[in-house]
Amino acid sequence: MNAENNPALFWAQNYLNQQGYSIQEPFRLIQSSAWAKVYQITTTKGDLYLKQIPESFAIEPNLLLYLRSFFPSLVPEVLGNNLCLRCFLMSDRGIPLREIFSINYQVDLAKEALKSYVQIQTGLISQIDALLTLGVPDWRLANLPDLYLKLLHESEFLSHDGLTVSELQHLISLHPKVTALCQSLAQYSIPETIEHSDFHENNIVFQAQHLTIIDWGETVISHPFFSLISFLVNMMRTHHVKEQNEIYTILRDTYLRYWYAFESQERLLDALALAKRLSPIKYCLSFFRLTQCPGWYASVRHQGRMAQVLRAFLQSETKANKN
Repeated sequence: MNAENNPALFWAQNYLNQQGYSIQEPFRLIQSSAWAKVYQITTTKGDLYLKQIPESFAIEPNLLLYLRSFFPSLVPEVLGNNLCLRCFLMSDRGIPLREIFSINYQVDLAKEALKSYVQIQTGLISQIDALLTLGVPDWRLANLPDLYLKLLHESEFLSHDGLTVSELQHLISLHPKVTALCQSLAQYSIPETIEHSDFHENNIVFQAQHLTIIDWGETVISHPFFSLISFLVNMMRTHHVKEQNEIYTILRDTYLRYWYAFESQERLLDALALAKRLSPIKYCLSFFRLTQCPGWYASVRHQGRMAQVLRAFLQSETKANKN
């Protein structure tokens, strides 16, 4: 990759040279999407990574620096940061768990990943104001109903994604129900905190018996259980595991155990059930942010995804109302 044609690459090359790194090979583009471009840089001191991000996710390097002030071993190290070019350099922290689990699903390692993540969530409960000051979006339960309605007003986008006018109207009519669900979940003594928004095994890397959680750009403040749901849903889909499987129960209870100080196991399970009902909304809000990045286009993999999730939510809640 020619650094002269990309100011971010040119900056990274000069910065690393000034810091005493000797670059061994041309930068290699390993991820390219509307919401991130990641380059691997081979140096005499090991591999490094340059990440370019759009303005909507530009909080990531500063958030990582903040998180490392509390949890230096659990998040990537930022070696350099250029705010104007919206890019930053990170050291190599290992290979994704998904790559490891594709050979053999290691339940104990998955449990450790959940423990590491919930340590961050519980550790930052008292830091909400600081996170908001950093620019982390406020998606707490009190705000979700309005965010839901605002999303549904994106009628042109949702129509193009596959929702009919009738479906959209029915979804809008569920706004009072969404408000009631949020209020019910808020009645549990589970504090809202940092929520990764894309927490799964491909965003957790492993090296030398050590786990690091990466890709924090989509972070919001919201209900913590949305992260558990994201992790479990991804695990079930990737490894063809049913909710009735023992692995699901083990991982779920491993995470919930860290919230016993706030509620009993029974009430935590009840709260999780409510969070599951709201999770399609949280998912679509997060996904919509990606679609607003410059250069976004709906690939075959992405086309219709939000419509599908919202349609399933509509059907599920309509059925729940009848019961």
